[in-house]
Amino acid sequence: MLQLSEKAQRLYDLLFTKVFSLERLKGELASGAYSPDDVSMAGYQYVYDCICDLQDDSWNTPRRPRGTVLPGYCSSHMLEALECLLEHGLDPNVLYDEDTNKSNIMSELRFVENGYIAADSLALLLSHGGNPSIQIDGTSLIRDINTDLLLDLNNQIDRTRFDALVHYWMVLVGYGAKLEDGSESIDMCPGHDVSELKKHRDFYYGAIHSDRSNDHMKICFFSKHTNWEVGRY
Repeated sequence: MLQLSEKAQRLYDLLFTKVFSLERLKGELASGAYSPDDVSMAGYQYVYDCICDLQDDSWNTPRRPRGTVLPGYCSSHMLEALECLLEHGLDPNVLYDEDTNKSNIMSELRFVENGYIAADSLALLLSHGGNPSIQIDGTSLIRDINTDLLLDLNNQIDRTRFDALVHYWMVLVGYGAKLEDGSESIDMCPGHDVSELKKHRDFYYGAIHSDRSNDHMKICFFSKHTNWEVGRY
């Protein structure tokens, strides 16, 4: 666990709670006592600890409709909390040390499973200066997500969890995420631009076999308005 400063810990205690008060958080930040480092550190640790938010003592998650944010969890208020933190200096691109690895608030968001809160929070961070092509320990975030996407595509245990990851991926790609060589991860159809995927709720997806082997699959993305394919990964 990240060693928080005393001030960052005070903010964290207001964030990682099931009884959240936006007014109290705003009032605390309005005091001017918190540096951008304090704010960024508290925001990162809050997101990191929300990873297991919905899991019970047996590591099970409750049944929930896809895309629906369940109330009453520490992650339920993430979007409004992060918006407030961004107004007071949260830096989405800061890297932190977790054991022997580097970590970042945007990279940890992928594991938050409460509806599309991860995708929407990522869009918020990217629209406030987050780097969609950020590299962590020399590897681009989008490459890590690509790997997770393909692994989960072939080994789906929780389809709701996979759905949340796909929507997170769409947002990252929609904001222009590039691999280390500058290439993109999706082939868009003629007449469509990758930036359309920022509005991830406007699209649905399906998997196809690209050959006779189950090991080679592609994910196709379709517009909900036209039902036409817009891109393929």
